[in-house]
Amino acid sequence: MKKLFIILFLILSVNVYSQENYPEYGEFIEVDEMPKVDFSKLSKFIKFPEIALKNNQEGRVIISVLVDSDGSPVIKRILDFDYRIFVQPSIEAINNYGKFIPAIKDGKNIPCWINIPFNYKFKEDAKVKEFKIDILSNNPFENKEENNKDIHKKPIVDMYKISKYIVYPLLARQKNIQGKVTVKVEVDEKGYFSNYTIVHSDNKILNKAALEAIKQYGKAEYPATKNGKPIKSNLSLPITFKLR
Repeated sequence: MKKLFIILFLILSVNVYSQENYPEYGEFIEVDEMPKVDFSKLSKFIKFPEIALKNNQEGRVIISVLVDSDGSPVIKRILDFDYRIFVQPSIEAINNYGKFIPAIKDGKNIPCWINIPFNYKFKEDAKVKEFKIDILSNNPFENKEENNKDIHKKPIVDMYKISKYIVYPLLARQKNIQGKVTVKVEVDEKGYFSNYTIVHSDNKILNKAALEAIKQYGKAEYPATKNGKPIKSNLSLPITFKLR
């Protein structure tokens, strides 16, 4: 028999709050402390889909969550998933979790994005705990052909790691210049970047800082895959510069 266990990892994203409104996904502003999650508490709200238990399916879901200044998860964005049947249980776990500990900047709570991957796996040689979940026919995350062999997954990057390499240009600070730079890169089968191209720039003063940060990061956490095998791919990385 098999015993169910679910592994959760926290990848903190680069997105943080602007004074005027909620941050867009991909926005860069410095923050003193990122949001915090009680993994033990969150795991209590996760239910393994019954259909996955019956089919011995394992998989991962990555959900980006905008945590408001009061800790509420106000926006949830699905970044990646292996099978759609794992998406809804992950979202419901976040909804039932309640409030997170919000991000902090200059002693104040601010809205901030975080990425939370959920890994659904089995453990051999133990009893199975039967979980049940209602899957509705009109569920927007369901009714996809899960046995489709032609499954193509995009590369996965850690925007928080990229943010560590970003240096806001001094001239841009002095002139109060803000904006977004989007860099397109080629990603090989091992995840390494090459052939960097700026495909969008709000201001050329920001270009070098965006390029240097992505070049120093250098490698995706996971390369693109097709039918479970790593493949070469292209990836666009948006870097948003915003002053407090």
